[in-house]
Amino acid sequence: MQIADLMASMRGQSAEQVRQRDNLFCVAVPFLKQIGRQVVCSYDGGNDEGWAWFRSLKTADGSRDKAQLLAALSQTGLVAALRTAGLLYESDRHVRTDEQHLEELLERLAEEWGVMLLGNGFGRRPFQMYRSVQGRSGKAHD
Repeated sequence: MQIADLMASMRGQSAEQVRQRDNLFCVAVPFLKQIGRQVVCSYDGGNDEGWAWFRSLKTADGSRDKAQLLAALSQTGLVAALRTAGLLYESDRHVRTDEQHLEELLERLAEEWGVMLLGNGFGRRPFQMYRSVQGRSGKAHD
């Protein structure tokens, strides 16, 4: 995919979708950086559809799988920060635990990075995508 094609695909997102994604990254990435240095996600799909999912967070001493990261994130105050920023789906009819909110967050981050890297729908071919949450700028890097 050419850069121009990717940018055109991303422009297909509404301003609200872009704002929500940016807010999500601004809140979540600093918490991830407290624990690790690189998020590893997987992508699968083809033709006109694709899926992305969280795999692990690389740390200075190895990596943490989803279960280990959920346990660590539950101690950081991330759910409260997401709630304050209005980034959680909450309903009296569908009550979720903090761990469920965090699991949804990890999957949403993977999906959002997929859209940013590959465009809406990102139906291409199977491969691994790596997105780093380290660096002085605090921005994610390929």
